[in-house]
Amino acid sequence: MIGANRWYDFEFSEPAFLCELVVTTENYRSLDTFEIKCRLAQGTSFTQNVSRASDTTFRSDINQLVNSVSFKPPKKWFSDTKISSVSLSGFRQSELDEFLKLVARFESFKSDIVEECQQAIDNAEEANAHQEKLQADRDEIQSEIVEAKGIITDLNNQIGRLTEERNGLVADTKKREDAIASLDEQEAKTKERIAERRTESSALAKQNSKMRQDLRSLQDDINMFPTEISGFVTQAAKNTNTYWWLSLAPILLLIAMATLLISNAANLTTVIDEHENARIFSILATRMPYVVIATAIIGAAYKLAALFVGEIMRINQQ
Repeated sequence: MIGANRWYDFEFSEPAFLCELVVTTENYRSLDTFEIKCRLAQGTSFTQNVSRASDTTFRSDINQLVNSVSFKPPKKWFSDTKISSVSLSGFRQSELDEFLKLVARFESFKSDIVEECQQAIDNAEEANAHQEKLQADRDEIQSEIVEAKGIITDLNNQIGRLTEERNGLVADTKKREDAIASLDEQEAKTKERIAERRTESSALAKQNSKMRQDLRSLQDDINMFPTEISGFVTQAAKNTNTYWWLSLAPILLLIAMATLLISNAANLTTVIDEHENARIFSILATRMPYVVIATAIIGAAYKLAALFVGEIMRINQQ
């Protein structure tokens, strides 16, 4: 279609949550802006200006429940402007309940994941406590082994001095040797259990570390999901209105300075016509301070207006 300077209206048979409006065009410049107007489902409406998102595309993020949307291209002279396509993205109001149910299910999944991860952490901590208890038992057994070896050493020393009591002590020594063998066997089994527990502890520690990383990653990903889109859009609209009011003063100042400069541009020719001997360079030299002051005022007003309008465009892009 030819890109005429008129409103192109789109009305929906039922209220729809409109996410974005994309208009593909030809022969528009980078400084051209499209005017977007939306009539909300609540009965109110709002407008915004949209610049080019790329060489041929004008994109506007709506994110509102609307009944209709319209856009108006800028007026172009001596240019064959065209509108190639219009794309509206969103979903019907009847699908809003399904979307909210999906968000509720997502929150439920979040709670279940956090609970399962916490349970795994508790199990790992319990396994660590059990491993510490086994380590204490091992230390106690080793202490008993050292004590038993000390007794054996004393008995061996007494064998040379107590040859006469040898027969009576042989049986006792055999019992004690059996006890030592049993303790050695228990020590070997205990060492095997300790080695197994260490292996299990190492595996549990790695699993615990991995689960903690997964928990932090899941919590970071979950917290990034916005639960209410309307809050962001409302705040953006408030900020946009504030910047429009702030940019109004420098824009009015620019208009006033332009009006004064244009309306007084003929004063110099009037002076020359009325005073034949008037010196044009003298007059220009006396007016130079006013020219500098006017240039400074116009430059400051332009920078302020450009700053506020640029901030409005940044908010609309976000």
